[in-house]
Formats: sequence, C-alpha cells, structure tokens
Amino acid sequence: YAEARVTSAASVKTISYGGGELTLRVQTTTDNTITCTKKLNSTTADPTGKTSIGAFFDIELEKEEKVKKGEIKYKYDSAAVKASGASEASLRFMFKNEAGVWTALSDNSSSVDVSAKVVIATTTHFSEWGVFGSSTENSTGEGSTTVGTSTDSSTSSLTGSLRVVASLLAMCFMIISS
Repeated sequence: YAEARVTSAASVKTISYGGGELTLRVQTTTDNTITCTKKLNSTTADPTGKTSIGAFFDIELEKEEKVKKGEIKYKYDSAAVKASGASEASLRFMFKNEAGVWTALSDNSSSVDVSAKVVIATTTHFSEWGVFGSSTENSTGEGSTTVGTSTDSSTSSLTGSLRVVASLLAMCFMIISS
C-alpha cells in the first residue's frame, strides 16, 4: 500500500515492491491524493490467451475526477515473468473496466521496453490494473486475441478452470509415468 499527493502539476511517485517497482506520473485538474495497492492476484480470471505475471495494482484517486495525464511504469523482475510463462516482449498493462472485464489498451497506449525491463501505459483514468503477456508457447504473434468484449464472465472463469484442471492432469500423468 502506498499513498501520494498529486497536484494539477505533474506529480511523480515511485513505489518499490518485492519483485518490481511502480512509478506513477499523474496530472489532475485539482490537488488530490492517490492510493496504490499491489496485489499478487486478481479476483478476475486472466483474459483468454494472456498470462498474468502476478502484478496487479488498485490505483484510486481520493476525489473522483478526470486525470489530465497519467503514466504507469512497472519495472518487472525477469524471473517472475519467466515463472509465469509469459513472453517478456508481449507484456502490456490491462485495466479492469466497469463491467469487471480485463481490457487491453491500444498499442500506442501500452508498451514494453525489454532491455530496461519496464512496462508502460498512458491513461486518463485509474482502476485495477494488471500486467499480462502472451504465453511463451504462443509468442510468435500468430492468431488473434479478443479481450474485453465478452458479456459472459463465466466463460473466462471456465477457461481458467479448464487450464488448471489440464495442468493438474498433466502433473498426475507425469507422476504415474515415472
């Protein structure tokens, strides 16, 4: 948990967490207070075709207002990305929309600098944000992923549950085979 004062001039706050560092650059229309809570998990399943690296942030303004300009930077740990199975080159910020669905930003609003190990997003609002990437098995960029358009949230939960069951079955098979 971290709290910072933001003003109508651009304010910058860097928060260090185990496994990473978050920098918020925020410009609001009035003086305000911003709070940021880092979580390892979200209550919402990962979007189809995406893998979380365990970096979720609840970012909130004390007074509800439009953000003039916001930038979120997360300096990640390569070991955490590797452990998640995500491709570093595919990492992007996503936010949870009002319907509770993870939503991708356009390519010009979220990017990754692999050499600096930083994921960057520009925004005019804050909510729950997470860092996701494509599985290293599908990091060629082939195919397409639709995110944030489903009206049936049980579909993404079911997909996540099926992945867990498949992983457990694979582990059981390996144990039995050895």
